[in-house]
Amino acid sequence: MDKENSKDKYLLSSVNNALKVLDFLGVRDSASMTEICKGCSLDKTSVFKILYTLERKDYVFKTSNAKYRLGVKFMNYGEHVAERQDLVEVATPYMQKLQQSCEHPVYLGTLNTNGKVIILHKEKSEAMKSADARIGFEMDAYTTSLGKVLLAYLHTPILHGVVEQYRFRPFTPNTILSAKVLYDVLETIREKGYCEDSDEQYMGHSSVSAPIFNSMKQCVAGLGIVYPTELPNAVKEDLLQKLLPIAKGISEYLGYQE
Repeated sequence: MDKENSKDKYLLSSVNNALKVLDFLGVRDSASMTEICKGCSLDKTSVFKILYTLERKDYVFKTSNAKYRLGVKFMNYGEHVAERQDLVEVATPYMQKLQQSCEHPVYLGTLNTNGKVIILHKEKSEAMKSADARIGFEMDAYTTSLGKVLLAYLHTPILHGVVEQYRFRPFTPNTILSAKVLYDVLETIREKGYCEDSDEQYMGHSSVSAPIFNSMKQCVAGLGIVYPTELPNAVKEDLLQKLLPIAKGISEYLGYQE
C-alpha cells in the first residue's frame, strides 16, 4: 500500500488491493498474474485470492493462455451508468421548468438493487430547504411517493422479491408497515398513473410522483415534487397537474408511446 493510503485508518486494505488489480486490468487488454503482481506491487498469494474471488463473481475473466481481463459485469455496469447519465441530461431542463413553475423541490429517482429509491438529480427550492435530499441519497421505497411509483411498475416476480426483503419500520404514524397494504397501494398507483403521500417519511413533508417510461415501456425513473403537508388541496391538485405533463414529456423524449 502506498504511503498516503497507509495513513488512512479507515481504508480496508483487502478492498483497496482488489481495486488496484481492477484499475491495472482496466488499462490493459489482458495481463498475467506475474504482470499483475509486479504492476500492483502485491505478493502472489494476495493476487491469487483476489483474482479467484473476482473471477467467481464475473468481475474478471481468465483466458485460455492464463491471462486475466475485465469481465462482463463491467460492461453491464457501464451501460447502467451511461443510461442513468443520459436520463439525467434529458430530464434536467424539464425538471428546471417544473421547479420554476411549482416553486417546490423536484426530484428524479430510480430503484437500486436493494429495492431502495436513489436520488439521481434534484432541483432545489429556497422555500423548502428541509426537503433537500442529496444526490445519491437512498430511501426505503415504501416510505415515499417516488419509491412507490417505481415499485408499482416492476414486473410481478421482481416486485415480490423486493418486497419480501423489506423490514417495514415506522418512520412516522403514517408509514406503510405491511406488504399487503403496500400491494394495495401499488395497485391504486397503476390505476391512477401517479402516487401521492402524506407524512409517511417525515412529518410535515408530502409529495406527489409520476413514472417515467422508456421506449420499451419500462419504468426507468420517477419524478416527484415535495411540498409542505399543510398546503391547501387545491394547490396540491395544481402541483399534480403541473407534474404529469412534464413526466409524460420526458417519457416521450425517451421514445415512449402510449
